Amino acid sequence: IDYVKKKHKNVDAYIINSEGHCSFGLYYPLQEEGFEEWASPIMKEGVVIGNRRPSVASFFTSLAFGAILIFLTRRLKCQGGKKDSLMENGDAGSSYNIDETSATLAKRVNCGPIIEKVQAAANPMLTKCQSWPWTAGYLLTTTVYFISMLITQGFAHPLDNPGFGPSAVGLSTFGINNPALIVYRMEHFRLITSSFLCSGVTTFFFVIFTAYKTGLEAAMTDNGHHHWHFPLIAGLLSFGINLCYACIGKGASCSSLALALGLNAFSATIQRRSSRLYPSPLCFTVTVFILGCTPVFPFDSVVALTAAVVIGILMGLTLFTEDPERSDEPGDDVYRNGFNANEEPTKNPANHMRWKLVQGLGALYCLQYILVLLRVPSPEKHNMYPYLTGCGLVYSDRIGDFVNAYANNANNDGRSLGEDDDGGEDYFDGQ
Repeated sequence: IDYVKKKHKNVDAYIINSEGHCSFGLYYPLQEEGFEEWASPIMKEGVVIGNRRPSVASFFTSLAFGAILIFLTRRLKCQGGKKDSLMENGDAGSSYNIDETSATLAKRVNCGPIIEKVQAAANPMLTKCQSWPWTAGYLLTTTVYFISMLITQGFAHPLDNPGFGPSAVGLSTFGINNPALIVYRMEHFRLITSSFLCSGVTTFFFVIFTAYKTGLEAAMTDNGHHHWHFPLIAGLLSFGINLCYACIGKGASCSSLALALGLNAFSATIQRRSSRLYPSPLCFTVTVFILGCTPVFPFDSVVALTAAVVIGILMGLTLFTEDPERSDEPGDDVYRNGFNANEEPTKNPANHMRWKLVQGLGALYCLQYILVLLRVPSPEKHNMYPYLTGCGLVYSDRIGDFVNAYANNANNDGRSLGEDDDGGEDYFDGQ
């Protein structure tokens, strides 16, 4: 027993020092003083508000780090814009106006000495992230959350998780999208947490590189999009992916790789219908999709990846419209493309969001969520047990299999647990 407890972290034992018949029930153990206190933490259900599990604390801590990075990056960018605007309005030749401009700027951007010191210390990193603050915040949140998961859950056997990450139980603890748990146990937080969850080291580096390769937010900033366009696109993608998987998916799936893939698909699509330059990693998107469908990524479902690509392409085709670019050579009364001659030509055409499409997607997502609440989807109930999701796990509900594998018997020549043979402990390694 001590060997098994040392070898497997999720095994514990309670010894009853008495005589009698063997029983698999709880009647006799409950007669023992102290057994109920020992077993109650195993059965006790956790709560979301006030939960002190490592996964809950790690998630909110990760979100806090990401939010701070976004805030400081946006603040630094606003400071630069306000300073340029004030300096343009001031008289460069007058020291009085320069002093007044500096005082006005200080009043507008001052938020306290602590924030100023933090911003000054992180200024080199914030400067690099000015054109993509939301992407940087998401990547920081995902990184902190992933590292905390590895610290608390460790690495599973490669046969259980070929992506070099935690087991199915560890991923479930940290909020993987599991339709059975969402539908039958109302764990709807998984619709959010799974978008920040990477199933393993391989998936994590794929997500980081995919987000870097796309560079969508920086391109949108350069092309005159509002700063909230990118988080809106990412949010629509994230909810669409997770709701689709909750309705028709099986097993369990992370959504971070699917989200990055969906942004790639959106970028490649909008590039082909726009007059401006966007990243177009079409070949890279196809490669990531094919790899994501292989057994190397058992916790990244083909349903989630397909939903991400389809939603990304649809949004790239329909979400934005742009005014035609204005010519800088006026004719008699109007420019050649029909704009009023009194208007100044713009460097980039305006980007207009089709709000009816956004409202339509929102209505569709609400309908999917209502179906989940009403338990219209009927995922297999055995997936409520996390260790049965992910890879094709081998398991048995016959106690004889466990007894024969962990005890002396004629089939293994009298050898017992821990010996180097085909039976014993090795029978269950990676199963």
